[in-house]
Amino acid sequence: MIKLRNLLVYIGLTVVFSSCNSILVYHMDVLCPGIFVTPSSKSSMLLVDNAAIQPSQYGHTFLEAPGYKEDSDFHTDQLPDYVLQSVSDNLRKEGAYQQISLCKKKEYDFHKNKVGDFLLSRTLTPLQVKSLSDSSHADILVSLDRLVVYSKMNVQPDDYSYRVTRDVIVNTVWRAYDVRGDSLLTQFQHNDSLYWENFSGDLISSIKKLPSFEETLPEIGNYVGEHVHQFFGPYWKSLERFYYSFGSFRMKYAVDCVRQGDWEGAATLWQDEFKKGFGRSVYRAALNMMLYHEYSGDPEEALVWADQAEKAMNDFLFGATIYDKWLFVNYKEALRVRAFDLKKLKIYFNDK
Repeated sequence: MIKLRNLLVYIGLTVVFSSCNSILVYHMDVLCPGIFVTPSSKSSMLLVDNAAIQPSQYGHTFLEAPGYKEDSDFHTDQLPDYVLQSVSDNLRKEGAYQQISLCKKKEYDFHKNKVGDFLLSRTLTPLQVKSLSDSSHADILVSLDRLVVYSKMNVQPDDYSYRVTRDVIVNTVWRAYDVRGDSLLTQFQHNDSLYWENFSGDLISSIKKLPSFEETLPEIGNYVGEHVHQFFGPYWKSLERFYYSFGSFRMKYAVDCVRQGDWEGAATLWQDEFKKGFGRSVYRAALNMMLYHEYSGDPEEALVWADQAEKAMNDFLFGATIYDKWLFVNYKEALRVRAFDLKKLKIYFNDK
């Protein structure tokens, strides 16, 4: 009985791993809609710096055993400009807006100047929104209402060297307005964190080799902007998809087609396998057709093939493997998301 049990376990593991070995990975970049979707009729955007200036002595600490002390003064006045420029540059790449303008603090006269204002996310008044948008003829106004930076330097000595790190957290608050509709469209808070590290044989050189805080401001601004722009417009995302290579000669030849970029040839072979093949390669060919149609930009048709793959799984005498079922369920859900995303993208680009 013990030997029989062990044999069954071995056979089960063999099936699982042979299934995994027959699966290849395909990487693709897809265009995703922003979290906040604007119609194509709203073609111009104004990005406004409405964040108060953070005092240079606030928010920066240095860990010196046994406790923290206040770090050097750092000037972050330019950071909002870097952030807004990065948001603008990333939005321009995808062409969702015909015009994107920036409004810096020096370009308007109603600043937050009181002590402690930098910690507040006070909104622009309706008159301020109208005044700013009229000057740029913007449809959408996006305001950066708070930007606060926290940094921590940490020196950790050991027997032979020093490890110096700087952790930076950037807290921002954003609001978007439909200027013509005179309404607040969305508001959110966003946090980003960055990290620098250096090793050296002595304390002074280890600290000096770490870039100064002010030198990292452009990098911080780019990093924050790359994340925040995904709220307001389309962005590219890398996806990992799987397809089956094991089975008849058609499945194997299709792999060569995919590697050579001949997706039509691969699709022809997979369809033939679905019609003429036998065993598990029938539903696996259907699963591969799901990838073909997603790659071709038609997730709705991919979902049609998902129904055929599911039927083929149920019709097969021995059923699909656990791993194949798991892969199918997850892929079908991902295709539903892609189909919904495609509908949202059409709002940006006027159903084109």
